[in-house]
Amino acid sequence: MSSKNYVRFLDKESGLNFENVYSVVNFIDSTLLTGFKNGTLQMWSKTQSFKKELGKEGYNRILDIFIHDDLWVASDRGLFVLDKKTMEEKHFYSGSIKCLTQFEKNLYFGTSSGAFRIRFDQPDSVEKIYNKRTISLFVNSEDDILIGTNKGVKNIVSDSIIDLSNEHNLLSGRVRAMCELKKGIVILGTHGEGIIIKDGESYQILNMDNGLSSNICQAIFKENDSILWLGTNNGLNRIKFINDRYDQAIVDVYKRSDGLK
Repeated sequence: MSSKNYVRFLDKESGLNFENVYSVVNFIDSTLLTGFKNGTLQMWSKTQSFKKELGKEGYNRILDIFIHDDLWVASDRGLFVLDKKTMEEKHFYSGSIKCLTQFEKNLYFGTSSGAFRIRFDQPDSVEKIYNKRTISLFVNSEDDILIGTNKGVKNIVSDSIIDLSNEHNLLSGRVRAMCELKKGIVILGTHGEGIIIKDGESYQILNMDNGLSSNICQAIFKENDSILWLGTNNGLNRIKFINDRYDQAIVDVYKRSDGLK
């Protein structure tokens, strides 16, 4: 059965307040939490809908959402910390926040001026760990912090910064998304090269020549160790690796004709 049978289209008529969605997470009791470009955060389900306006009116994309004891929301105007039950604002950090990730008791966030670390139990304490524009963050199974930048991937190990572009020229471009498969295999979503599959010191590329709808990868979701979903500037791609072979994959592409708009 083709995976395309699973597409369901949600729009204003379905209950969404807007249709330009920048972020989405599964919140509470199968409720979707979606972020839009004007600072609106909407909680949506089949039976209810609630929205929260963050910051002043105008251009303020909700670029990432992270759920811990509180709700952490990354936007163009700053990082909002909301009470999960009341949705009231508890803390605010000014700046253009690009991405969020967690490791142990810390939240990491990337901005146009660098990467920062906050302890969940000390939300007023902010530590800068990298001083250049950060567009993606990921913590791998070896507890290394990977920072995606416009000029490749940096690796923070014991507070030392290692430039991975020195390992291979494939790692010198813009990296917009990252995830990890089993056995430490790291997937890097690039702006122009498709995805890079890093297995130790071995590298492979999956791009339009292999069936992707675009070489510009804007987001990655790992369904499991064999299936990835890629958000691109030209549709949604589902990648299924065959028999744990990362050089063999089936790619399904979803575009407007499949229900995307």
